[in-house]
Amino acid sequence: MIDGDERLNTMSAYSLSVLLTLGVSLSASGAIAQSAPASPPTTPAMPPAAPTAQVGFEFEGVTTFNYAPLTETTYTGDCPGVELNREAFVARFRSSKTPPAERRRVVIRNITTGMAGDPSPYTDREYQRDRLSEATTTEFGTTHSGKRLRVMYGVNTFSYEILESNIPVESGTFTSTFDRLQQQAVRNAQWVEAKICANTAVATNVCADLRRQNQFRCPNGKVLKTELLDGETSGIRTAFSNQSNRPVRFKIGDDLYRLEPGQRIRLRRSSTSSFSLNYNAACTNCNLDQTVRVIPGKRLRFIDRGKTSAGDRVELVDHPTSTENIEE
Repeated sequence: MIDGDERLNTMSAYSLSVLLTLGVSLSASGAIAQSAPASPPTTPAMPPAAPTAQVGFEFEGVTTFNYAPLTETTYTGDCPGVELNREAFVARFRSSKTPPAERRRVVIRNITTGMAGDPSPYTDREYQRDRLSEATTTEFGTTHSGKRLRVMYGVNTFSYEILESNIPVESGTFTSTFDRLQQQAVRNAQWVEAKICANTAVATNVCADLRRQNQFRCPNGKVLKTELLDGETSGIRTAFSNQSNRPVRFKIGDDLYRLEPGQRIRLRRSSTSSFSLNYNAACTNCNLDQTVRVIPGKRLRFIDRGKTSAGDRVELVDHPTSTENIEE
């Protein structure tokens, strides 16, 4: 027989045994839970973004798309002034979305605020070959030009429409920047020796009266001062030579001259005004029936021009210096 105390002790021991068993089970469950944590939720992969279409101008000689840099130089010194390194750009349109193809054209309009006129500046170019349109040349201005596409300094906004057999296939807008980079520089003149014709209306290659001259000249060709090195010579010399096969007679005013084949003569005139010369063009003994106007300071020669019923025909023509060196 078990009394009350023994029964209580027996129940306590049993309860402790049950609790210990449950504790071991719970600890084991906890260890398992910690060794295998739950995986986080996954996010579906997004497709890569489509590349942005490139639309606009490629400028000749420039590697940056839709960008045209100009350098404006302000000069000081003997030859002051302001100059741009270039006045215009050659541009070609490109769209990566719609490449050139047969029967395609592109119409481009400058719709930048500040452009004047109706219509606004535009160009209509072929868009059929390779990867670019037919070239167009830009220049600065605000009204439409039939020869060049007018643009403004800074950012310009353009609308475009690609047509295939006059049916639109793509349209939109793009911007191009015409950047003005400013700089300063000193530009001085230098003394340069040059040869000029005594009659400045005559080109040096047919001049019979070349004069040596010092010119105080700017790099852009502008002459600031001149000094004549040969001294002042009265009158202007005009040279005639006979390179035909027969004698030639000619008359200037009241003076009569005769040149045998191979002969030459220099005549001095006090004026730069042209004068009349009469000569026997048809034959040796013919009348002086041919009249020409001669510019003083020129080199001229008589040459054969075939035969006529009366004899050998001659003609008076220019005599460039490359043909023969005439002695001074």
